[in-house]
Amino acid sequence: MRALLLLGLLLASGARAQDFSAVDALLADSLAQIGGGAALLVVHDGEVVHRAAYGSFTTETAVPIASATKWLSGALIASLLSDGTLTVADSLAMFVPTLEGEIRGVTVGQLFSHTSGLPGGSGLAAPLCLSNPLTTLGACTRSVLEDGLTISPGAGFAYGGASMHVAGHVAEIATGERWVDLFEARIAGPLGMTATTWNTALNPRIAGGATSTIDDYGAFLQMLLAEGVYDGQRVLTPEAIGAMLADQTDGAPILESPYERYAAQYPELPPVDEIRYGLGVWREGVAEDGSLRVASSPGAFGTAPWIDLEARLGAVLLVEDRLPDAFGTYLALQQLVREAVGAPVAVEPQMESPGLRVEAPHPNPARHRTAVRVTLPEASRLTASVVDALGRRVAVLADERLSAGEHRLALDTRTLAPGVYRVVARAGAETASRALVVVR
Repeated sequence: MRALLLLGLLLASGARAQDFSAVDALLADSLAQIGGGAALLVVHDGEVVHRAAYGSFTTETAVPIASATKWLSGALIASLLSDGTLTVADSLAMFVPTLEGEIRGVTVGQLFSHTSGLPGGSGLAAPLCLSNPLTTLGACTRSVLEDGLTISPGAGFAYGGASMHVAGHVAEIATGERWVDLFEARIAGPLGMTATTWNTALNPRIAGGATSTIDDYGAFLQMLLAEGVYDGQRVLTPEAIGAMLADQTDGAPILESPYERYAAQYPELPPVDEIRYGLGVWREGVAEDGSLRVASSPGAFGTAPWIDLEARLGAVLLVEDRLPDAFGTYLALQQLVREAVGAPVAVEPQMESPGLRVEAPHPNPARHRTAVRVTLPEASRLTASVVDALGRRVAVLADERLSAGEHRLALDTRTLAPGVYRVVARAGAETASRALVVVR
């Protein structure tokens, strides 16, 4: 067997346009890590350019998508903004006039950007009524509001689902219609999302209760990339999409973010306090000029949709496992999909300063032994390791004091099982990282 070593974030170009062989190989080799099944759909320049299933999945497989639901729900809220039914500045007092105190001033925008001051409500901390099919969205909302605020509105960002549940009921009050009916009329129906369902019609979990497929979610991403138009029909206005993708957090300090658990493991991610939120969607990548580059909505069960505005592409990875197991694959796919469609290769940002640099080799199917190049700005002690998708160190490349300049660190890929890894180097206060994908 020959080991093909692929760099997930290449510094050099050379990928063939519309060649998804590396993408397919990565997902096939990652199955044991991501639950045994996966499906992927990629849209580029308005067309579906890749649609595939791996392992136990088919291209028609439908799975619970957890927090990938938030993006769909955010689109529904955005549609109500575009026709004037709601505004981001509308307060809870307009819809629940019996409220007292500063909770009255919580706005629709704050409810859908995790800055309302209501409890975050993620994981085990979520109010039990969010997933109770025997209650209603209105009754659960009343229960959440009775619990009150944990901080003042706008004073902090705390990721979770409780505030979005409240916003869902606000949408019902404002329109006089059930959430599931609104979603069907405004989003699912126009996009032909016939396989997308909610956990319950009475108490749909606004922030995490949808089940979907790659075709359905792919149609949603296709619409976003087409500025709100799908199959000749306008679904959302450009202004609605702009509001959804804009930073709605208003500079609130990050108190609770799921990216905190990935920051150390994937140091090429932006700092946690720079990964901001729109309406139901993460602003995961921002260009130097402040424009949005990558928007995403990964879910706790591993499903991860994203759009890359710079490369004019959208993709959805459908998985039913744990997001920590799938996160490395998701990040590697972002770059491999760019390369597959012939988009310019993104240069991975350096941590702390551009002085410490890490470069992995170009793909070479004929060699097991290769070298990782590390450039030190000054003489210092260098530690360089290969870590797996769970953050476990699987190989040590260096742990010694080295002179300034470039150093070549030997790596034998036969010691690594197929999968997604990181090369992480540290020298003094600086850290640099590169993604490493091993495919057999």
